[in-house]
Formats: sequence, structure tokens, C-alpha cells
Amino acid sequence: YGRDTENGVLWESWGKSQKGAVEVVLITGPGGVGKSALVQELLWALPAVGGKFAASKFDQLGARTPYEGIRRVMVSLVRQTLALPRSEHRAVQRRLTTALGGAGRVLSDVAPELELLIGPQPDVPSLDGQQAHNRFSLLVCEFLRVMTSPEHPLLLFFDDLQWADASSLRTLQQVISDPLLSHLLVVAAYRDSE
Repeated sequence: YGRDTENGVLWESWGKSQKGAVEVVLITGPGGVGKSALVQELLWALPAVGGKFAASKFDQLGARTPYEGIRRVMVSLVRQTLALPRSEHRAVQRRLTTALGGAGRVLSDVAPELELLIGPQPDVPSLDGQQAHNRFSLLVCEFLRVMTSPEHPLLLFFDDLQWADASSLRTLQQVISDPLLSHLLVVAAYRDSE
């Protein structure tokens, strides 16, 4: 736990408390006190460890779009991967294609930019309700497992979490509790008054 009493910012961290595990940091405080600026300071340390960064900002209007926050993070990571040298880009493409199996369409339906990396995907059987959500969340975890490694830890930042859609929150919960994910730091900032 930490507190910046001058600006009213509070942060809390929990995780698996082992090197390389998933860690979560929640930052709360009123609007305009510098929660996002605090996270920007973390970015200075990423190049030294070969880290990657992806961010998503929720907004009140986007709260009606399922998985909007997750979509934005996936698109950012796809674009970063496409910008890698061709050999690295191809290696990620192969690992991702293997990890997603024949179900890549589930993710590319939410983030069509993913097809720029893994190509057009075949149709998948339709599922409803909780089964559809579980499949999507599992595939997001697979996607993130490919995008993280000891050599390239990943920092995901979700801003204005108070406006997140319920689907994104449930998927984040699964990501955080995934026992196979590692080298991932999830930072979320929210206004505790909203």
C-alpha cells in the first residue's frame, strides 16, 4: 500500500509474490491528481528490462461496448509486434497461431487487427452467455502468454477503470488469476468517487 497525501492518490498492490508472477497495482484518487502521470513514470524502467507496454482508457460511452478495454490492449500489442524485425514478428506469429489453435476468430472478431498478425481465421462454433465469455477470456490469457516472457515482461495499464464494461472486468479477473501467466504487471487507475 502507498499513499500520496498531498495529492490524495492511493495505490495497492497484490499478486502471487514470486519473481515473474502476475502482479496487480490499483491506483485510486480524484480526477486530475496525477494517477496516469504516476504510471508514466514506470515506463522509464521498461527499456532496461526489455519490457513492453500497452494501455487502454475506458470512457463512459465505451462502457456499453463489451471487451472494449481488452480490445484496445490487444490492438496495441499487435501493432507493436508488427513493428518488430521480420524474424521476431514471424516467431510471435507462429507461437500465437499455435496458442490460439483454430479459435483465433474469437479474438479477431473483437480486434480485427489481429488478422494482420495471424491471418484470416476460420469460423468457430457459436457459444452463448458464460460459455462464450469463458472461451474469450481463456484465449485472451493464451494471447498474453505469448506476448510475455522473462526477456520481455509486459505492463498493461487500464485507466478510468470505474467506467469499464462488465465483460472486460471479468476477463481481467481471469487474466489476473491465470496460474500459467507470468511476467505481467497490470496497473489500473480509477476514481474512487465514481
